[in-house]
Amino acid sequence: MNQKYYSPSGKVSPQAVLVLVLLGIPCTLAISGCYTAWLQSWQIVGLFTPIITIVMGASLGAGIAILLRFGKVRNRRFAKWSSLALGLVAIYGSWVTFTYMLLTEAGHSASFVGTYLDPSLILETAGNFSKSGGYTIKGMSVTGVLLWMIWLIEAGLIIVSVWIGTQRAMEDRIFCEQCNSWAQIKRGV
Repeated sequence: MNQKYYSPSGKVSPQAVLVLVLLGIPCTLAISGCYTAWLQSWQIVGLFTPIITIVMGASLGAGIAILLRFGKVRNRRFAKWSSLALGLVAIYGSWVTFTYMLLTEAGHSASFVGTYLDPSLILETAGNFSKSGGYTIKGMSVTGVLLWMIWLIEAGLIIVSVWIGTQRAMEDRIFCEQCNSWAQIKRGV
C-alpha cells in the first residue's frame, strides 16, 4: 500500500476478535486438517509437498484477511499477530489430524476431539514416528533429525505463507472512518 496517501487508523473493533475466535479458529483447524488428510491419503511427497503447503498457507492467509476486513480491522500490527496466531493454529490442526490418522491406521482407538485436547499425545506420536520413519527419499528412510528438520521447514512454510497471504490480501485496502466501511477498489482509474 502506498503510505504516502493513506495510513490506517490502527483501530480494532470488538467484533474483530469475536470473528477471529468464532470463525477464524474453527475454519483454520478445518482447512489445515483437510490439507493434512489430503497429503496423507495421497502420499504426496517431494517437490509437490512444499508447493501444496505454500498454496494452503497463502489461501488461509487470504481467508484471514477477509475475516479481518469483515471485523473492520485497521491495525496492521493486530493483523500481523492474528495471522501468526492462526498460522500456529493451522500447524496444530495439521498435527492433530496427522496424529489421529497414524493412531487409527495402527489400530488404536482414538477420538478426534480427544486428540485435539491432548498435546502430549501429539508430541509422543511425533517422537515415535520420527524414530521409525514413514517416508523414504530415494530409498533412504527419513527418520530422526532429518525428519524433524523437514517438519520444521513445513511449519515455517505454513507460517510464512499465511503471514504473506494475509498481508497481501490486506494491502491496498482503504477504510473510510466516516462511512465505517471499506472503500471499493476501482482498477485502471
